[in-house]
Amino acid sequence: EVISRAMDSLLAIPALVLALVMLGTIGPSQAGIVLVIVILYTPIVARVVRAATLNIRSYGFIEAAKLRGESTVYILFREILPGVLPALAVEGALRFSYAIFLTASLGFLGLGVQPPSPDWGRMVNEARDSFSQTPWALWAPSAAIAVLIIGVNLLSDGLRRIFRYEGQIE
Repeated sequence: EVISRAMDSLLAIPALVLALVMLGTIGPSQAGIVLVIVILYTPIVARVVRAATLNIRSYGFIEAAKLRGESTVYILFREILPGVLPALAVEGALRFSYAIFLTASLGFLGLGVQPPSPDWGRMVNEARDSFSQTPWALWAPSAAIAVLIIGVNLLSDGLRRIFRYEGQIE
């Protein structure tokens, strides 16, 4: 409960604002961006996994494993994890699309990876000034971000459908 409430307190702060504060503290770098994204989206994924675990915990096969004398590690990895994995996969794919958008936003604001590393957000920011002469310089990275996010969301939807149908077959 204490860990859940600490995670909930992180969710009260908007992701972009918290990312700006964190990157302002540690400095913009690839490792820093990855660390910030992990810190920002871990509470959300943890809530989903916790909810799925609490749901599965009430099933009879968990009680049967306890009555058989199975260890806690066995119950966690052989009984609960397979039931939580579909929710975790779908949530992970959704958070990946949010992470892409957050990374592009940070790049646009100048806190993404620094030159000479390519960054679509920075490309959009640099192309704003010359939009009337070279509109493709703005449209190309914007379209790339949009296509990638749409693709990841479609992948997430496909995973959700696959896991939903697998659960109905059994």
